[in-house]
Amino acid sequence: MFLGANYLLEIFSKGEIRGRKKLQKIVYLLEHDGMDAPYRYSYHHYGPYSAQLQEEIEFLVQHNFIEEASRNGTYEYRITDEGERFRKQIGQKNVSVNNDLLIKLNAESSQFLEMLSTYIFLLDSGYGQNAARIKAAELKPHLKDLIPKVCEYYNNHLN
Repeated sequence: MFLGANYLLEIFSKGEIRGRKKLQKIVYLLEHDGMDAPYRYSYHHYGPYSAQLQEEIEFLVQHNFIEEASRNGTYEYRITDEGERFRKQIGQKNVSVNNDLLIKLNAESSQFLEMLSTYIFLLDSGYGQNAARIKAAELKPHLKDLIPKVCEYYNNHLN
């Protein structure tokens, strides 16, 4: 079993997540908030991306702990009965997930999460808040209108 699978099972036990990009961003943002999962991220076209996280998702799907279905071109993920039994069997004593934040993030659009995670990735890379806003707009000109909401969300929920 991979190191972060217990975190993923805990996340999926709270409900379905629609979209690979959205899933990557939610896990990244939960880690930023303090979830102690072991993923390493690099910047890709849609913001922070972890190949390790994708490998663990594929492992959980292959072992029938997570169901992955494609509907209308979007991947949907949910925990299976077998995954729920395994989650309970291994116990979640050392797994801490901010469930309130998880629910809030899952309710947001993937585009908003893309810009939010990009902004936070820039902050974590050493940019100041103003420089991160400017760079995020430069990297994602099609999403620049989201920057005020992203900054407000960051200050209210993730800072």
